[in-house]
Amino acid sequence: MTTTSRPNVTKKMRALPCNFWLKFWINQHSLVVVLLSVPVAFGLLLLVHFKRAVIDWPMALTLVVGLFTFAYTVQKQELEENKLFRELFGEFNRRYDELDPELNQILWEDDQKKALTPERKGTLNRYFNLCAEEFLYFRKGYIDRRVWDAWIKGMEIYCKNERIREFWAKELDTGAYYGFTLPCAAE
Repeated sequence: MTTTSRPNVTKKMRALPCNFWLKFWINQHSLVVVLLSVPVAFGLLLLVHFKRAVIDWPMALTLVVGLFTFAYTVQKQELEENKLFRELFGEFNRRYDELDPELNQILWEDDQKKALTPERKGTLNRYFNLCAEEFLYFRKGYIDRRVWDAWIKGMEIYCKNERIREFWAKELDTGAYYGFTLPCAAE
């Protein structure tokens, strides 16, 4: 495998929206975000206190309630996204496990010059659709980058097969893959 395929994946990831990266950062550092919000809230409370010389209790209460609401929301969001990730991960792996024997037959077939049968093309289309769905959920921030990188490495195995690369090149013309391209598309 040449090194040209990895930079294309990286360029695509760099092109992902800022909220994608912010979401991942908050998800991975939610405890830090919550803990940092406590001193910020108390700092604001002190600022208000020293400016007014008398504590504005409704404002202080609003600030404290807002802080706890924020902390709860961040934690709840993280739990919900972890649950969704677990469901997606399980579903994607189940579908891949169903395709794997057929994909291996295509990959290791004795006569690699033989044209792909309609059944083999159907298998590859299901695999390409699976990869595109994984990419879609990755772009939306629901698939961890480490998992996505591992899946890309798996996709690169299929990219080494000339018949799969050629079929993928033809499939790209359909525009049916949510902007996803296999790592071998640049080759």
